[in-house]
Amino acid sequence: MPRTDRRVLCGRRPMAAAFSLLELIVAMSVLSLITLTLYGVYNQVAQTWGEMDNEIAVYQNANLLLEFLERDLSAAVVDPEVGFYVVDRWNNDPMLRNITFGGKADLRLGADQLYFASGNVPIEPVQQLGGSPMMEVGYELWGTTTVTNQPYRMSLVRLTTVKNGAVHYNIFDDEPGKEWWIGEKTSIYPDVFPNDASNFGFDQWEPWADLVCGFNVVCYDEEGRAYEEWPPNNESRERWPAPTMVEITVTMTTPRTWNELQELENENVRRELLLNSLRSFTTRLYLPVEGE
Repeated sequence: MPRTDRRVLCGRRPMAAAFSLLELIVAMSVLSLITLTLYGVYNQVAQTWGEMDNEIAVYQNANLLLEFLERDLSAAVVDPEVGFYVVDRWNNDPMLRNITFGGKADLRLGADQLYFASGNVPIEPVQQLGGSPMMEVGYELWGTTTVTNQPYRMSLVRLTTVKNGAVHYNIFDDEPGKEWWIGEKTSIYPDVFPNDASNFGFDQWEPWADLVCGFNVVCYDEEGRAYEEWPPNNESRERWPAPTMVEITVTMTTPRTWNELQELENENVRRELLLNSLRSFTTRLYLPVEGE
């Protein structure tokens, strides 16, 4: 039988096919590119999801806050003959008040203070202490909202007292370890407000909404005229009927923004970050008509 002739090419036996170094480099580059792309997509989705969570939280908080304010205003008593006597904070003169609001110092339309008489009151405690079966409800915005002068978390705080049924809404500086600051010092409104609220004449306080950076009130009469203040100082009340509608705008920011602000030192960057994060929410409510 003839013998098979096995030849050796170039002195070597045939070898199995293998990847070259260039092919390995190209494969690793493609794999790295795919990995980076997937990571970028995942990171972008995570950031978008986090931003959506912050936005949803702000909208939910704002809706709850406006619903609560609307509920308070729905019990307002807008009648010049109905109300309660309060002491004016500036000249200490008693005055009958049913609804009042003051304009802003910069003369822009709208007010950052609103008080009104309310029929929604725990009557028994008020009467036991000799008070009127009415409740005073107030909303106030205290302090500045600039980043430089107010770099800390802000809260809308609900204050109550059963002595005269007063409820005030104020926005306070919420720096940990610092006393509550509420504005200029007078005999009725001291400049510091301890956490127990006893020195301010209130029996209890409770934070209602965090991260509130603005509060604006505009009142309208039945013809749609906007009032800058009520009651008017130099005009007869006959010429200016009581407001029939209240427009409230609340401006809020996100928790993430405030956390980022604490890590930034440049005031211009901080201010721009805060302004870009602000969200405003507006509601209108018709007040009960006199005689209803």
